[in-house]
Amino acid sequence: MSKTILFGKIRTYLNSKRITPVFIIGSVILLVFLFTGIFGPCIAACDPEEMHYEHLKEKPSRTFPLGTDRFGRDVLSRVIRGTRTTLPIAAASVCLEIIEKVYKTS
Repeated sequence: MSKTILFGKIRTYLNSKRITPVFIIGSVILLVFLFTGIFGPCIAACDPEEMHYEHLKEKPSRTFPLGTDRFGRDVLSRVIRGTRTTLPIAAASVCLEIIEKVYKTS
């Protein structure tokens, strides 16, 4: 299949969808997720593996916005690190789904 036919099918599929409030909310969530994943190390104040023995199971505070776990590790830093791990997996699954939908509609 040539590139022109493939991109024509993608364009037709995307043009058939309408922009809805659900689409806008989903886009905002996706952009926040992407921003966090890309700029995460700049946002996170602590190393995710660093243990703070004086702050075991601490509630959310100014220093630790999501608190700490039972080992004294910052939960926010760990969530941001998880986001960076999840982004490539999510991108690959979305690409595969788009390819599947394009070939199913033909």
